[in-house]
Amino acid sequence: MLDSEIDHILRLGITAVTGQRLGTDFTLEDLAAQGFGAVFLGIGAHSGQKLGIPGSENGVGVVDAVELLRQVNLGRMEAPGRCVVIVGGGTWPSMRRVPPCAWAASR
Repeated sequence: MLDSEIDHILRLGITAVTGQRLGTDFTLEDLAAQGFGAVFLGIGAHSGQKLGIPGSENGVGVVDAVELLRQVNLGRMEAPGRCVVIVGGGTWPSMRRVPPCAWAASR
């Protein structure tokens, strides 16, 4: 599914460059000099945030959002099923993960 979404975006004429590090391989000034009027840096979140409540870090079946998405999408974890609880931290960055986690849990 992800591959088809990426293919669709690329067919729109988007050029995707991966494996580059901002500040090492290129700078924002380099991109402006090349004529880019807008830049999207998809750096992503690499680890979930801890809730700090009993059972939330080592409870049976407790998985943080980033790890759940990573493991299910890589095929390393079976989706937990339709009966799940998703707890968000209340801020927009953490709440953005709720729909993808619900989808991953139910597929």
